[in-house]
Amino acid sequence: AEALQAYQQNGRIHHDADPERARDYMVDRWWATTSDGSDALMLAAHHDAVRDLNERARQRMEAAGMLGDQRVRLSGREYAVGDEVLGLKNEYRIGLLNGTRGATTEIDANRHQIHVRVSDDVVLRVPFAYAEAGHLAHGYAMTIHKAQGATCDHAFVLVDETMTREAVYTGMSRGRQGNDLYLAVDTGRAEIAHAPEIAPDPVGALLAGIERSTAQEMAIEIGGRGL
Repeated sequence: AEALQAYQQNGRIHHDADPERARDYMVDRWWATTSDGSDALMLAAHHDAVRDLNERARQRMEAAGMLGDQRVRLSGREYAVGDEVLGLKNEYRIGLLNGTRGATTEIDANRHQIHVRVSDDVVLRVPFAYAEAGHLAHGYAMTIHKAQGATCDHAFVLVDETMTREAVYTGMSRGRQGNDLYLAVDTGRAEIAHAPEIAPDPVGALLAGIERSTAQEMAIEIGGRGL
């Protein structure tokens, strides 16, 4: 509670009971931050939210003309030059590790490879087969679980009532320069103003959600062991 109050007092907690508006506002902040040249990452607990955030981010990239004409669709996802991508499985033969993020620099249709720059002097050649197997994703957003060990300049974390205390801690410690929490929790107010206005006691709502979630997980775990 003390840590969350400190985040709130420094304007790092943004609340909206409507998940759609919370995601819109978070993507707005991500876009403004990356447009300044910073390395920003959006985080969420659930895969469906991550997919949605990645789609919204690509729409911004597309509208700004930042995705090139070289494109390929693999395993239901389109990749273009300029896309941020994320490796989901170790592929030691090409030096790609689970959790590696990079920017697509070339799509080689002849060699069936996606060239991904992961640092100033390292470009990996990722086979189409790796993506076709479902091991490559867009890297504008990722799950908090996948982000363990990852660092960036700014982290934007989407939180709802299902978030556990451990997940909040992990998400809010990824950014070197700043970490912002976007809270999609209904505090009971009939009308929630558009973010970033703080609704009455959003920290209390978050803490209540964390406690419920943790208690439910413990009950499930104990029940599964037949105790």
